[in-house]
Amino acid sequence: MSYELFQNQDDPLEFVTVEQWTDQAVADAHLASAHVAKAITLAAELLAQPPLIHRFSSID
Repeated sequence: MSYELFQNQDDPLEFVTVEQWTDQAVADAHLASAHVAKAITLAAELLAQPPLIHRFSSID
């Protein structure tokens, strides 16, 4: 698993997080963990709108 955070050069208040997981089960377990649930709750108070989540697959 890995994470990278990117900031929009034209809008410094816009960010994108790219996460890479070994498989969907690992991603699901991470999202279901208590510390992630707490982080999402805390972050919601700081965000102007709910985050958009898109899932992508690599093309081999």
